[in-house]
Amino acid sequence: MATFLTADLNRVTSADLENNALTDGAFDLLARWPGCGRLARLDLRGNRFSPHLLSRLTDLPYSRLQDLSVGGNIQNFFELAGGEWQRFARSLLADQLTKLLVGRVRPGSAVARGLSSGHFPSLAHLTLWDVSLDPYDLAALIAAPWFRSLRSVSFMSNEFSDAHVDELLRAELREGGILHLSQTGISEAGNQKLRDHFGDRVSL
Repeated sequence: MATFLTADLNRVTSADLENNALTDGAFDLLARWPGCGRLARLDLRGNRFSPHLLSRLTDLPYSRLQDLSVGGNIQNFFELAGGEWQRFARSLLADQLTKLLVGRVRPGSAVARGLSSGHFPSLAHLTLWDVSLDPYDLAALIAAPWFRSLRSVSFMSNEFSDAHVDELLRAELREGGILHLSQTGISEAGNQKLRDHFGDRVSL
């Protein structure tokens, strides 16, 4: 972390801090780093931040940030405090993101309700990896006005049933939009329905 923060501030535009066991103290160092506002990409997955991480992110001057990854990792889930997703989804930071990855976060219903309440006018790529979405959560996301503007959306490693498939079939994808559904446990019959409906716009 210290090495990263002493890098040439005029050159660093991407910070991959995944799986570094970072705590809130390290986050405070990042917040005070003069290069913070220059970052276009930030990956904070798999660390030991507090449940108020998203609120703290929205308070920082990420004037150029477009690509954000948050959540847990293959070993651990990450839990966020209530209301965090709503505040994040309605923030200036969310308005400028073009790519968002949320991985192994609980509870999934809070992720879905929060994200669906936002506007995300610039978002083009969304990945929700193993966030335990039930069919109602999925329906809320699909109904969000910004969903139909996505170039790609991935629900990789969420366990989907026939009820999830029914909701997916209601999704409106933009022209050329891709739906990624690998490792979701969808039945072969469900996969066939999705292929028939979306054609080559779905990846199973």
